[in-house]
Amino acid sequence: IYERNRIKSPTIQTADMSGSQQQEQPQEQPQEQSQEQPQEQPQEQPQEQPQEQPQEKRSGEPTDYDVLVIGAGISGLAAANELLRLRPDCRVAVVEAKDRVGGRTLGHRMRTAGGGEANFDLGGMWIGPSQRNISELMRQLHIEQYPQYLTGRKCAEMGAKVAQYTGEIPYIGLVGLLDMGKVLVQMERRVRQVDAADPGACRTAAQLDGLTGQALFNSLSWSRATKCLVQAAARTIWGAALSRMSALYMLAYASAAGGFQALVASDAQSGQGFRMKGGAHQICQRLAERLGPQRVLLSAPVAAVRQLDDRVCLDIVGRSAPLTARYAVSSAPPHLLAQLDWQPPLPARKLDLYRCSPVGHIFKFVITYETAFWRELGYSGEIVSADGPPTAPGLTAAPISVCFDYSQEGGHDPALVVLSGGLQAQELDGLSPEQRRSAVLEHISRFFPRDRVLDCLDFAEKNWRHEPFNGGCPVNIVSAGAAHLMGPNMRAPFGRVHFAGTETATEWCGFMDGAVQSGHRAAEEVSQRLGGQ
Repeated sequence: IYERNRIKSPTIQTADMSGSQQQEQPQEQPQEQSQEQPQEQPQEQPQEQPQEQPQEKRSGEPTDYDVLVIGAGISGLAAANELLRLRPDCRVAVVEAKDRVGGRTLGHRMRTAGGGEANFDLGGMWIGPSQRNISELMRQLHIEQYPQYLTGRKCAEMGAKVAQYTGEIPYIGLVGLLDMGKVLVQMERRVRQVDAADPGACRTAAQLDGLTGQALFNSLSWSRATKCLVQAAARTIWGAALSRMSALYMLAYASAAGGFQALVASDAQSGQGFRMKGGAHQICQRLAERLGPQRVLLSAPVAAVRQLDDRVCLDIVGRSAPLTARYAVSSAPPHLLAQLDWQPPLPARKLDLYRCSPVGHIFKFVITYETAFWRELGYSGEIVSADGPPTAPGLTAAPISVCFDYSQEGGHDPALVVLSGGLQAQELDGLSPEQRRSAVLEHISRFFPRDRVLDCLDFAEKNWRHEPFNGGCPVNIVSAGAAHLMGPNMRAPFGRVHFAGTETATEWCGFMDGAVQSGHRAAEEVSQRLGGQ
């Protein structure tokens, strides 16, 4: 239904990939103009743009709105829907660079047991019981959830050693367990000292921001096993090594999740405790259906954001006339915002923060089988690998970061899901699809019978680094020395432009829950300003 609204555009340079609460004014504002001044708008952009001549707007197609939302991921679509709930007469439209809605969620149809087919998520997929924002949205959209399968033995690989366990932490020796316990206690204490809404207000913010996450862990732990497990968790959570991020940012991120253990755990109470029936990609599809095709403009990459006295103008690639609105909401990731042409320019601190917020690198693999043989053998399907031996030429370590059971509710459509992040994902990027498939299956064969692992029905991969107008996944990290700029600078409106996106969330930042929270927060901010004029 959105086919009619696509705005065809010429080939565009691919950008690197991929809200919260009070409306805070940015520390820097462009010269005062009547009313307020704008802020940035990047976008999540579509798959590679076709080489076609730009088209003029269709006859009767509006160009002027009350609010324009940049990005048709969960955050942007949640913002648009919330605006219409608050103000049913609001003229709102969502502008999306890609040729699809969904952002960092993506469904993919695969062959399954018994000759059937089913949809699987190649993007975001898990939710947790404490994630109230996404849970409420699912209720409104009539999407049910079911628990992640966790029954059975788990497997952990540290170097050349493979261990099986049933608790939360693999047995790493008495000394290793004591060290892990000490590290978790000390991390929780530090997390409680950092406010996710304003990390820079922490008493030790300057000291923590001067450290990398790896340096902080090195100061707390002396066990190699502990460090290996934490590094494996980081590659999955952020798609990046701890050495690439600020310790202050890492603590703020954990604070938004309710604690460090809540962030890294994989039990029923964690952020990975449940999945959605039918897949998480339904969220954006149903939100877009609520808006209607006339309010969702696809294949419309924003090139520039220009703020006038009383309007925001969005210059769209391949379109001769700009779209204008009284206000705009950007849900694009920080690194994309830094690439847009802003007139007037973004405040210096906001721009510096965006430029110091690289996006993670994640490969996701889904493998379907005729039977869930790992369950039959007493395994949960969960694997954690920390620097295992490589399984293909060109790799310095084994490719898997984590693996989980991905069978549908009740064990139907047996499948495994594999995530590879950080350096592991970067190395996989240098292999061919056939080499990646072989490397991943060979790695799983270290834990389960090789003949059964190789006998899969279907194998799908998603390299989020190559996703146009995302350039990575799952979230933007913040480099050491820049995290003190977070908080108000990440969320503060810039003139007539407000900011959403999971990176701006104060609850479950980086997750689908944070995307919903930030979208609703930005919608409330704009609604208040509309009400005053």
